[in-house]
Amino acid sequence: MTLPFADRAPTDEEFERFRLILSTYQDGSGMRKIDGKTHPGWRDFERSVAAAFNGIAPEAKGIFDVLLPDHDNVGVYVGISCKMRGEHRRFEGQGRVTIELSNSYGKFWDGLASIGLNQVNYKTDLLK
Repeated sequence: MTLPFADRAPTDEEFERFRLILSTYQDGSGMRKIDGKTHPGWRDFERSVAAAFNGIAPEAKGIFDVLLPDHDNVGVYVGISCKMRGEHRRFEGQGRVTIELSNSYGKFWDGLASIGLNQVNYKTDLLK
């Protein structure tokens, strides 16, 4: 089984489920107010991704915002980061978007340091 975002883009059905879940935050329960209406905020967005794709929103500032279960490997999850900083407007204006690879840059480097890699040697030592 393949995972949305990890192995493939979401299907039309998955994306529609996600869109419908996000639309519910306009009932007054959303975190952001725009023109007197509520819209999903960052936590709502993470929870919606988890609900739409059968994942878990850990509700903490870990490395990943949502964990999607790998149904072929019980107990294994694929982590994804959820970003919603007006990227659509940026794409329309600049023709590009930025991607944050992790909420915890330092934790990644700590993990790499445990196997002897650092910001100086990782390019040359990684392939050894």
